[in-house]
Amino acid sequence: MSGDGVGADMSVNDFCRFCHKNLKIQGVISHSTKIFETTGKAKTVFDRLADLGLTLTKSPEKSLRTCQKCTNLLSRIERDLPVFRGWEEEEEEEEKRHADSRDEASPSPTAAHKRQREPAFPPPEEEEETPPMPLKKFCPDPPTPSRTGISVSARRSITKVRPAAAAA
Repeated sequence: MSGDGVGADMSVNDFCRFCHKNLKIQGVISHSTKIFETTGKAKTVFDRLADLGLTLTKSPEKSLRTCQKCTNLLSRIERDLPVFRGWEEEEEEEEKRHADSRDEASPSPTAAHKRQREPAFPPPEEEEETPPMPLKKFCPDPPTPSRTGISVSARRSITKVRPAAAAA
């Protein structure tokens, strides 16, 4: 074992060139594709990436293999990139048409011109600072014994006893 945690028997080609996933399962490289070798009639991964604008070079420090996940990602990019390029072209054409129609119409002021013109509203005149208004209370102060004139001891006994003669 070396100091970086990779076994001495591990090669750079035991990993995916793009996501660096270990391709060995129980000591056998599986679910991978060689980048520079053809498999059947299909193009190599190298040729497919070159068609997309990415040119790879063989290097002893870089793997010659790619995992199945990255190969599938390449297939999806190949499928979806033409759609994306079409969107780009449509947007550029729309922008060009929009820019042409703006040029034909009355010229609009530039950003620098807009910054130099007078503001639409004059700045507010400086007024004396008024103190902030106190917050309105949503609930009035609850009555306290001192405000109602009732002593604390009198509030404890609420029940009044009526004289027996008045009740009869």
